[in-house]
Amino acid sequence: MLEQKVTQGKKLTLHIPLKWGLVAKSGQELARGIIHLKEKKQKLSVDHIESECLLSINRNFSAPIILKQERPLEELALMMMYDKDEFNRWDAAQNLYSQILVGCTKDLAKKKKITIPAQLRESFKILLSDNKIDHAFKSLSLTFPSETQINDLLEQPDYDHVHLARKQLARMLTDDNQNLVSDIYQTLDQDKKFELTPEAMGKRSLKNKMLGMIYYSSHTQAMELTLKQFHEATNMTDEMGAFSLLVESQSAEANAAIEAFYQKWSSDFLVMNKWFAAQASATRGDILEVVKKLESHPKFDKKNPNMLRSLYGSFAGNIYNFNKSDGSGYEFIGSRISEIDEYNPQVAARFAGLFNRYKKVDKKRQKLMGAVCEKILKKTSLSKDTFEILTKTLES
Repeated sequence: MLEQKVTQGKKLTLHIPLKWGLVAKSGQELARGIIHLKEKKQKLSVDHIESECLLSINRNFSAPIILKQERPLEELALMMMYDKDEFNRWDAAQNLYSQILVGCTKDLAKKKKITIPAQLRESFKILLSDNKIDHAFKSLSLTFPSETQINDLLEQPDYDHVHLARKQLARMLTDDNQNLVSDIYQTLDQDKKFELTPEAMGKRSLKNKMLGMIYYSSHTQAMELTLKQFHEATNMTDEMGAFSLLVESQSAEANAAIEAFYQKWSSDFLVMNKWFAAQASATRGDILEVVKKLESHPKFDKKNPNMLRSLYGSFAGNIYNFNKSDGSGYEFIGSRISEIDEYNPQVAARFAGLFNRYKKVDKKRQKLMGAVCEKILKKTSLSKDTFEILTKTLES
């Protein structure tokens, strides 16, 4: 049974064209078509289907709607493995990852060990092994939902355990498929010719996805492969792909790479923005101290809005470090909002919106965040927009 709910306008029902397909548990597509949903409730009937099957609805995103359907892990895994529609296959993968990561987060909060559910183990391997699908699509489909997305699914954000759950699950899945991941990476890394075609861009996307999986796994050559790609890169995608991994390490090789990147690109303002942003986005434990050091770097211009966004915006978007339970991230960004408001109130107001999760975080973080907001509001010369945003944040 299909049912529509119109939330905008005065119409009770709309004409919604929905492409659909029936997928057997063996992976075979049994039927497909389009249904025109015009009533509030409407049945989709298909004759002569004897096998048990799953409905793949709104294929190719045929209607711009929010689709709500509850599926158990087994069904999501089957859709992730076999759905012929790429959008629905990707969506099934995202929903499967989300459900499992939410469960893993709750287990870690209870000090339980996490394991790979059988449904994910099989579907991940089949997706990874599928050589018939587009490289860019495979890269996207193998990527977990962000930490922000997973935290939004929880009644209350749990930044520490969500970060740990994503990291541990990704490591286990890579270790489980280490040979396959390595083979895909090595195959894609053989093509050094740079092209701006969709196929070439898809290959680079998948190659960097494989390198990221290798880097965070127990692969013995992870650092060696990452450094090799960094030094031999013929394009910015591959160079930044390796660089964004290296900044997660505190090793001498990684620090040398950071300096080498700077020496190579120091005269290019746009690339320098990437250099600052990549470091501020790293999730290693000392990153706040790194950001503070970067503030005094000769290339950092605090009067340039793009530079401010690259350093401070990237750090604040790094929700694991920004939301540290000691409140150091809040205090740091709060002090910078006060400073920036004096010479660029528009950027300061934008950064003030970073505290909009005030009512959603736990009581400890709420108290720390609230104290920072109140401290900023005590400034007598605070701009109107920054004042309004922070006031509404505390009142929300």
